[in-house]
Amino acid sequence: SYTEVDIINEVYSRGVKTLQKGETIKSFLGWIRAVAYNYIRELSREKSKLLQLEDYHLQKEKNFIEIGDEELQSKLQLVSQALKELTPEEQKLLTYKVIEDWSWKKIQGLEEYKDFTLSALRKRKERIVKKLHLSYHSLESFNK
Repeated sequence: SYTEVDIINEVYSRGVKTLQKGETIKSFLGWIRAVAYNYIRELSREKSKLLQLEDYHLQKEKNFIEIGDEELQSKLQLVSQALKELTPEEQKLLTYKVIEDWSWKKIQGLEEYKDFTLSALRKRKERIVKKLHLSYHSLESFNK
């Protein structure tokens, strides 16, 4: 969604910037043609990226809509049950990192985590997520 006027304005703007930098343009017509061509390619790439992103979001939205309310409620209940199987300490660390979106440095600054290295905290969270994942899927297969 660009017009000839948009392209001409952009080429003119780039020409002014080039001349202000002190650069010389030897073949003005050739330079205009090249800049216009490159600008159109930039616009085309942007449009292509936007269309891909739009398709991705439409697909995600379609997948979300396909899940019925009952199925969604059932999955939420399973997540809730799986979370209850975690220890309070595991729940707390997961809350800080995933829900509160705290940095590892901030979490390490808390009294209860000051003795842990950043990599140890990351590994601990990784193990908690794995435990949660396994718990969720075992509950899911049990409820089928």
